[in-house]
Amino acid sequence: MDITISGWWYFALFVVFLAWARYRTKRLKKVKIPFQANSLVLSSFNLPNIHPVINDTQCIGCGSCARACPEQNVIAIIHDKARLINASQCLGHGACVNACPMGAIHLAFDRSTRGNQLPQLNPQFESEIPGLFIVGELAGMGLIRNAMEQAKQAINNIRMRNYERLEHHYDVLIIGAGPAGLAASICADHFSLSYITLEQAPPGEAVAHFPRQHLSSAHSVSLPKIGKIQFGDLSKSTLVNLWRKLERETKVRIRYRETVEKIIPQNKGFVIKTNLSSYRCMNVLLAAGRGGSPRKLNIPGEHLTKVVYQLDKPRQYANQHVAVVGATNEAVETALKIAQLNISNVSLIYSAETLSKVSKFLITQLIQAEQIARIKIFPNSQVTEIKSQYICLLQKQQFFQLKNQIVIVCLGRTSSSKLLHDLKLCDIDKPNVA
Repeated sequence: MDITISGWWYFALFVVFLAWARYRTKRLKKVKIPFQANSLVLSSFNLPNIHPVINDTQCIGCGSCARACPEQNVIAIIHDKARLINASQCLGHGACVNACPMGAIHLAFDRSTRGNQLPQLNPQFESEIPGLFIVGELAGMGLIRNAMEQAKQAINNIRMRNYERLEHHYDVLIIGAGPAGLAASICADHFSLSYITLEQAPPGEAVAHFPRQHLSSAHSVSLPKIGKIQFGDLSKSTLVNLWRKLERETKVRIRYRETVEKIIPQNKGFVIKTNLSSYRCMNVLLAAGRGGSPRKLNIPGEHLTKVVYQLDKPRQYANQHVAVVGATNEAVETALKIAQLNISNVSLIYSAETLSKVSKFLITQLIQAEQIARIKIFPNSQVTEIKSQYICLLQKQQFFQLKNQIVIVCLGRTSSSKLLHDLKLCDIDKPNVA
């Protein structure tokens, strides 16, 4: 009898809750929806960055998500259901997820290009590991302006966070010097936080390799010491020059060509291990892009300074024997750029039989360069060892040596998501359910 009465009580409470939710929905102010292609979200659209995905079946239209969103104009209640009305304004706070009483919302990437699940973050961009903050592409934010806004807010949240400051510990260590990382560095410097920023690429390269669509979606952002920056429609070279100017004017502390290999949480703070050193800090701001460390050959001699992993100023390789390793578009482009100087001996080496993943346009250019003896092509070949004056090749079970001063390895890059995977913050192999 008592069990039956308890069941009826729970049922009555649930009915009261539904009635209250419907009442609140009717009181919500109607929202005028901007009729723009990038504002309305339909199932066939591909979204550029992180965004809420709403389950219509579970949504009861209570409006908690819309009220909780700090940006105010991302979600609205339309016909008694929550709807995403302005995806480009979403900064990925996750406040809507936490506010929904029915668990009807989760955050996701564009379903067609982003297969990875997102790490769970609170509205302050802090992960499930206290003191570890994530912004930018790894948090799902591919748009320059929004990634920088995330970084600004995250640094302010770190500044306001109550943590014990220890000797020989940075207040915050920032990983990445792209849009989010640079904005975070400028804000950390402005707030007089002790910080260091680590970037695995050379200066400027963090933005030099952006896909073209990242530039077209940039608008404007305000930064301390700088004021409002109007991006507009910038070319990559202009954006690189702007980045260098910002770094020069703000005098932020960035260490380039240093790759973070491991983030180790401690009882108090973190230990960060890189390819060059190790650091201690109280907070970590992970602002790296999704493209992580370059893939390596893992052969003897790869540690030599003659080995690099991307092209930087082709003219520095003038009058040298250059070997480009890889069967990617980047590898062919690199070989062609150096060959265009007509003053270098360039070899393209790859283990595959054909360049099946390279664009037809590049292959046509490559064939032309080979015909006029600007590039030598070595298919079905592997570099087995690197020496100071030559490299050792294996081709069709035959070993031989090739004179060489520079090796450029273009095998692609590992995903920075591995850092999150190692910390068990996301499953890099789990498909997106959006």
